[in-house]
Amino acid sequence: MQPQQISNRWIILKFGGSSVGEVKHWKNIATIVEAKLKQGYKPLLVLSALKNVSNLLEGLLHQSLAGVHSPAINHLKELHQGFTSQLNLNAELILQPWFDKLEKTCLSIYKEKQISPLRHAQVLSIGELLSTSIGTQYLKKYFLDKPDINTKWLDAREMLISSEQKDPWHHFTSAECQFEHDHQLINKLFQSNTIFVTQGFIAADKAMNTVLLGREGSDTSAAYFGAKLNAEQIEIWTDVPGIFSANPREIPEAIQLPRLNYQQAHSLSQSGAKVLHPRAIEPAEKFSIPIQIRSTALPQEAGTEINKLASQNNNVLAIILAPEVSWLRIQKQTAKNTIHIIESLESYGFDLIFQQQEKNSTHIILVYNNSDSAHPDKKALKSIIENTLNNAAHIEITTQLSLISVVGEITMNNFIHSANSLCESAGVIKIINNQHDKAMCVLTQKSSGNLISKELHRIYIEQQTSRESTLGWLSFSKKGNALEKK
Repeated sequence: MQPQQISNRWIILKFGGSSVGEVKHWKNIATIVEAKLKQGYKPLLVLSALKNVSNLLEGLLHQSLAGVHSPAINHLKELHQGFTSQLNLNAELILQPWFDKLEKTCLSIYKEKQISPLRHAQVLSIGELLSTSIGTQYLKKYFLDKPDINTKWLDAREMLISSEQKDPWHHFTSAECQFEHDHQLINKLFQSNTIFVTQGFIAADKAMNTVLLGREGSDTSAAYFGAKLNAEQIEIWTDVPGIFSANPREIPEAIQLPRLNYQQAHSLSQSGAKVLHPRAIEPAEKFSIPIQIRSTALPQEAGTEINKLASQNNNVLAIILAPEVSWLRIQKQTAKNTIHIIESLESYGFDLIFQQQEKNSTHIILVYNNSDSAHPDKKALKSIIENTLNNAAHIEITTQLSLISVVGEITMNNFIHSANSLCESAGVIKIINNQHDKAMCVLTQKSSGNLISKELHRIYIEQQTSRESTLGWLSFSKKGNALEKK
């Protein structure tokens, strides 16, 4: 590979846990990076923790509270040492400083007798700090025979500074950062043929405390860096080759969506699609940075591209299932307190999916994302609300529901006409027209979620695709109204 001139064409390459957590994928990752260098890009890699490590760290929080964290830390150490050994790297040199920090934090949790949001963030951040240390060493070794190419580890907490949030839980575990162009950062990283490796998911607050960007927040990290560095492109490398019309693990008939515009992508992610985090859209859209979703295992596949030019699709795009949500109906006389109710529930770890105003009531759909405690039941939810309001009598609460969102251009009348028999037979509780995200939402019992999702996908995606494949190559000619092949 010939030495190249200094480039300022930034490309952000985010690799998720399923990508970095497989030894066999690291050759692909290095090959992808090398190809970007040959194309004249300056790559910044944003890495998640190894697959399942964040879940193990969440379990470690509770083990620390009970004072039985040492075996769990040893398990994590063995897991990472085994992984680095398979990559022929010196595990002890790379990993031990982070495990020392982890041990110290877990001991603090035990002594403090609580899992504070600050300690939660400190423990969970270790996963990304470990994976990026491993990834940096691997790429240094891979490019060892190319002395003109350098690899450098960066601490995301020195580049992403979060804003103040309304409560400690969201401040430390669901932080948001500014993402304007950062010319100081661009100049700082202006080095020839340097591959930069940094962490997804983590940032720092103004006091330099570690904060998290929300679960699956590495997508958001990639978008923040893309905006700050004025990148030409953001690529999200994951275990699926793009965005699909449903979760392909649950609905094998799901089809890949080759192109989306930013609004369509936001609607899908806000409704619960897992491939891309909702907060990752805004920074890319503001600066018109294309996002590509691609598979690390299948790098030859084109994937899904999100940009401002993708044409509007007048059909249903996807069926998205949120398997467990809570539903609040707030009567008109209490609706003025809606914002206080939402803020109170968010402080306990709930996140708002959407709220909908109807003539005599407001509907709120929430999902619980606090892994530090069990999901509050209906009684506990009511208690939280009663602590916020003097009178909660005009609020109805239902838990253990699934939310299915039919995302795309569809009216209430058309939805009821085409899916009415299904909704009646499956015992659908409520249909809500979520106009903000262009989705028709179905609330049903948790046990019925998968069944209804599959049937709605058959009605709106599979049947529509079948019709298009039959008729899409035909058009009416104005000459005699004859059918002609295109």
